[in-house]
Amino acid sequence: MLFVSILLKVSILGAKTLDYNVHQLNYLDINSAITPATLEYLQTNLKQIPQKGLIVIRLNTPGGLVTTTKEIISVLNGHDAPKVIWVTPSGASAASAGAIISSAADFIVMTPGTTIGAATPVGINEDMKESDGKNKVLNDLVALIEGLSELRKRDAAPFRDMIRTAKSFSNVDAQKKGISIGDAQTTQELIDLLQGRIFHRKDSSYQLSFSPNLDYKQHEQTLGQEILSLLAQPQLAYILFLVGAALIYFELQAPGGFIAGGLGAISLLIAAISFQVLPLNWGALLLVILGLILFVLEIYITSYGLLTIGAIAALTLGSLFLFQPENALIVPPMNIILSTLASVIVVMVGFSLFLFKTRRKGKENFFSPLHKEGVVIDVTSQFIQVKVEGQIWRAISDDTLLINDLITVTHVDNEKLQLTIEKISRS
Repeated sequence: MLFVSILLKVSILGAKTLDYNVHQLNYLDINSAITPATLEYLQTNLKQIPQKGLIVIRLNTPGGLVTTTKEIISVLNGHDAPKVIWVTPSGASAASAGAIISSAADFIVMTPGTTIGAATPVGINEDMKESDGKNKVLNDLVALIEGLSELRKRDAAPFRDMIRTAKSFSNVDAQKKGISIGDAQTTQELIDLLQGRIFHRKDSSYQLSFSPNLDYKQHEQTLGQEILSLLAQPQLAYILFLVGAALIYFELQAPGGFIAGGLGAISLLIAAISFQVLPLNWGALLLVILGLILFVLEIYITSYGLLTIGAIAALTLGSLFLFQPENALIVPPMNIILSTLASVIVVMVGFSLFLFKTRRKGKENFFSPLHKEGVVIDVTSQFIQVKVEGQIWRAISDDTLLINDLITVTHVDNEKLQLTIEKISRS
């Protein structure tokens, strides 16, 4: 440990140190599990931060997806501004994936009463019985940690312990082990702690200093990111997957209503986005399309509003997920998105209520051809084709019919999509 520390100090002293004057301090907050929503939030906001800024990520997480964690590390490493992971507030933790992400930061700061560590993949001893499988996962994460520690000129040993033995460190122990640079409860304490600290980029070293006119900027999550963050919680995403699969199975066993199938498709799409099986922009587009299809189905199927509710949910979530700065070339203002959604929803809900009231009064569907007149357009030995108010139907009749004969519809078989017709006598 002492030998490594001496080497680090010698390498720092031997390199030319340049001044890095911070003009803007940028706050980002991660206060949930590490999910695709976290990645989306960081990707979107890091692009807005100038290279001469300082990035402070206030972190409190129980962990999350390994694949998402690796993508977040790539995103963080892709921005040259110095990055600080601040484990805060008191009682917070940077556990599991949070500890691995912390190792990618230039500096780690902790609030008294916080912890970092326990980065062994959960369930590895239960889900991977073969030692080769366990070693493969562990060695991959250890190699990642060691590479990041070398990049940040930091001792990798404590981070290896976090992965191999699920070691966890309090703020006091983390400072003793060289994981964190110290404790801070306020922004001023954080700045005082960072003043004069050195970070590295390639072959250059930079020393932090802060402008007297330091600008503070808070980067908030958008409404779509907040909703995605909630839905992408691993437990909820898994429940949505199971519910969606069950509803699709029910639809296949008792087809025709589309209610179970539609709601199941929504659940599966959200689960696919949460598990990163489906890219966010494609998943959002499919949700919008599915919402429009469900609105159309509501017109023809008596669902008592269930399809409309599903359509509203799909259309709303799809629109909020789709129009993110990271995924769209042109991003309409949020007030335009919400007002357009509200208009579409009001129109469709009003139309659905009209149809529902019509059915309750015992009236036939507005689009039904029953009791309406039409004309015969084709007669063969197998079927009769008629045209009723622009719609072409297959029909049966006890009358002898010829092409261009006028008919009236006496019965509609919705299961066979077939009409029973009578010839209108010419006077």
